[in-house]
Amino acid sequence: MTTKLSTERVGDLFAWAYAWRSEDDPSGTDLSGLRASNRAEFDTWLAAHDAEVKADALEAATVRTVELATAAEMEALPDRAAVIDKFGDVLHFRGGLWCSYEAQPMGSEWVARKCGPVTVFYTPEAR
Repeated sequence: MTTKLSTERVGDLFAWAYAWRSEDDPSGTDLSGLRASNRAEFDTWLAAHDAEVKADALEAATVRTVELATAAEMEALPDRAAVIDKFGDVLHFRGGLWCSYEAQPMGSEWVARKCGPVTVFYTPEAR
């Protein structure tokens, strides 16, 4: 889990860690330890943040599928659901019938018997 830092703190850590000159003035105070500490804290936060963003993006992009084999399961789907049958054809559930580009509208019994099992890849509420 990413440590929750304020936007201001992240900006400060970045500035202190990376915006300072790489070498301190020999006549001034040695700030290399502070700079290294800030750089380590920023790098740790950034790595955790990047991992969290990546995980969230992958989860959002993942298509969740469910396999159905019976007419009753298919009838339980909401209108406008979409499935892929065992032949790789896409079928859309509209008004109690399954429609495709290559066939006449079909009932769930026929689809289950002849084309099943089907894999659900879209339901309207899963947008």
